[in-house]
Amino acid sequence: TGSTPVAVGVEYILDGNREQVFQVYARKKVILCGGSTQNVGILQRSGVGPTALLQNLNIPVVVNNPEVGANLQNHYGTSAIIDVSEVAPG
Repeated sequence: TGSTPVAVGVEYILDGNREQVFQVYARKKVILCGGSTQNVGILQRSGVGPTALLQNLNIPVVVNNPEVGANLQNHYGTSAIIDVSEVAPG
């Protein structure tokens, strides 16, 4: 009735078996730590995100927040290992 929804726990399935659904409740707070890309998906599957997107995916909208996933970017990186133990003469 006009109040802001608050996460009180999580619901999960074990080993992909949808017949084993578990619910865990927090004593104080729920902290979402799925990384930059997983957090967006978790929030959206939970009904938090842009209304149009959630409705297109048949996910009930809990909170319309167009910012969820709006600035998601891949950050590409490379790494190199260079062996400099042998120095060329000169």
